[in-house]
Amino acid sequence: MLTALFYAAYPVLIVWAALVEPAQAAAYLVAPGVGFVAVTLFRHAFDAPRPYERWDIAPLVARDGAGRSFPSRHVFSAFAIASCWASWYAPAGAALLALATALAACRVLGGVHYPRDVVAGALCGLLCGLIAALVA
Repeated sequence: MLTALFYAAYPVLIVWAALVEPAQAAAYLVAPGVGFVAVTLFRHAFDAPRPYERWDIAPLVARDGAGRSFPSRHVFSAFAIASCWASWYAPAGAALLALATALAACRVLGGVHYPRDVVAGALCGLLCGLIAALVA
């Protein structure tokens, strides 16, 4: 449910920003987009195993496939979206940052990521949000 919330919040931000400040909306699209591609390519090259591959556990979070654990793209996306919102409308950004932290914890507790995966995803997401805010 948290993932769906972030993916709903992102287009709301883009449309709102496009109506008020189109350059800001473009930055909110480009910086996280480039970051998402970079994280995806890195994950593919690095191909880190997931906790359920190394340990004999069943993940609580549904996940097909193996590898590509580092960094977490779910957490990257959540923190990128939240940090973009924080630069646009701070109260919403603060709430989304708290929820992004909860999502990161769920990914670890659910057995699909190690703590390092979510920390790296969060830092990359925050960086992309900061870049988006500075560019615009």
